[in-house]
Amino acid sequence: MMVDLIISKNKENNFISVAYNYEDMARLQSCEYKVHRLSLKSGVGGATSETLATSMSQVRSYARFGESKYIPHLSQFKYLRVLFFEFPDGWDMIVDLTAIGHLFLLRYLKVLARLADVALPTEIRGLVHLESLELSCRSVQSFPSDITRLANLFHLKLPYGAMLPEGIQNMKSIRTLHYTGMLKNSLEDIKGLSELTNLKELMLCTPYEQCLTVEHVNALVSSIQMLRDLKHLSLVCWGKLDDYGSRLNSLVDPPRLEVLNLATWELSRAPRWIGELCCLRVVSLHVLHMSSDEVRVLGDLPSLVDATIRVSELSQDKVVVGTGLFPVLEYFFFRSDEDVTAYLSFEAGAMPKLRTLNVAFGWQEWRGGTPFGMECLPCLQDIRVRLTLILPC
Repeated sequence: MMVDLIISKNKENNFISVAYNYEDMARLQSCEYKVHRLSLKSGVGGATSETLATSMSQVRSYARFGESKYIPHLSQFKYLRVLFFEFPDGWDMIVDLTAIGHLFLLRYLKVLARLADVALPTEIRGLVHLESLELSCRSVQSFPSDITRLANLFHLKLPYGAMLPEGIQNMKSIRTLHYTGMLKNSLEDIKGLSELTNLKELMLCTPYEQCLTVEHVNALVSSIQMLRDLKHLSLVCWGKLDDYGSRLNSLVDPPRLEVLNLATWELSRAPRWIGELCCLRVVSLHVLHMSSDEVRVLGDLPSLVDATIRVSELSQDKVVVGTGLFPVLEYFFFRSDEDVTAYLSFEAGAMPKLRTLNVAFGWQEWRGGTPFGMECLPCLQDIRVRLTLILPC
């Protein structure tokens, strides 16, 4: 009922129109208003090209969902600013976008098609107004090399395995960058990240269990410490502490960092510079050991509301969360293969705003206990226990 009401009000005000089938497309064609925002759902592939051409020539925003593989001829659009395609996860197909080069007013382009290949034109320098390009797909058949000339592009999400564009250092407008192909890039390209001084969000990944070289890590750390306005840093890079730990410790903290994800980097200890991140709200770490002193460093962070910590080896001593630590923390996830319930201890006044406590450990290790002092957590509402299976080596 609510969805129908919203759609009807949007129709009355000529804000957005939704078509589910060919009949809906025909109705839109005869509408007294020009359709400016169009969302197509289900299968409308039966619509004739003439109907689509007359219905879409004035469309400013086009979104396509559902089961049909139909893609309209992009030449039908004259004033398009927003283009969005979403296909089911299991579909193996080619999304042909080679004709987008003439969409001179395009500002936003997004494709969600995880098993699809996307075909782009060899040049897109004509898309001078493009601000956001997001491709969540299997691959791009040929990535346009002139993307670095798009002066207004601020959000760039590259598909799995794609390389950084050559000359990335020239993309001064970029504020958000996601990509997974670091192993393919040269050291010069990774060093070029240091010149993206407007960057606010950086997410870098490597394929599962493929480690960066020491040279790549050194170049990456050097680049990150130059990004003083960075607010979100996620490094999904597989590696052991002997390779990466000391190098991450040399990182000069980005002062405005709010989200830090190092969940796949097994470090010997929590990096020292984390204690200087006064704006940090969300942190995810994987460490070999953790002591009460390191918990205190995290607990003194004034803005931390969400903490996920994985510890590989628990010591014989309890980790005590002391009075006054984690003053605004609301979610705490603590994970190890060993029995974390016998390892954690809370003092009165610790984590005064904690709502959710989530612990995970190997079920073979559990001794039947609970973390000491949980009754001292006054706002605790949700306790989650995840038992994992530890397979023999």
